[in-house]
Amino acid sequence: MLNMKTWMNFATKLALLLFVGTLLFNTTQAQTKKQKRLQALTSLIQSKNFQFEATYMRPMTGTGRTLEQGYGLRIAADSVTSQLPFVGNAMTVARDDSRELEFTTRKFDYALLTGDTGGWQITITPKDHNGTVEMVLTIDDEGDATLVVKSSTHDPMTYSGSVEARGRW
Repeated sequence: MLNMKTWMNFATKLALLLFVGTLLFNTTQAQTKKQKRLQALTSLIQSKNFQFEATYMRPMTGTGRTLEQGYGLRIAADSVTSQLPFVGNAMTVARDDSRELEFTTRKFDYALLTGDTGGWQITITPKDHNGTVEMVLTIDDEGDATLVVKSSTHDPMTYSGSVEARGRW
């Protein structure tokens, strides 16, 4: 017959074993989910068939703003569509500077670099859009991203958001 002290020692060890087992199981499941998300993200980026959804913008001068849904950058193998707002200083006078970053191009350079510690950097250079010189999209392994748009006609703009499968904005 087990005495009370032995029984408590056994129950404590059993509870600890169950706790550690549950913790290991949850950690393994979280790692598997993260690996699947990373594989899906890698596939999207390599296929050149994804979109960057902008949720926040920061002009070079002034205050940043949260964006409504519907702004971003769509990337396909044969085209890039920019649907981004612009605020800030313009170097040239245009009819409507706020629409400066709304365009579609089929002529562009696309360079993809993979980071040493994960993530990607994509540089897109439109060839037939006056003003926009370069778009640099930096994506981490969770899908969070930052887009910096450099232009010859206005101050640089920075957008924060996420990368996902193409859909409707």
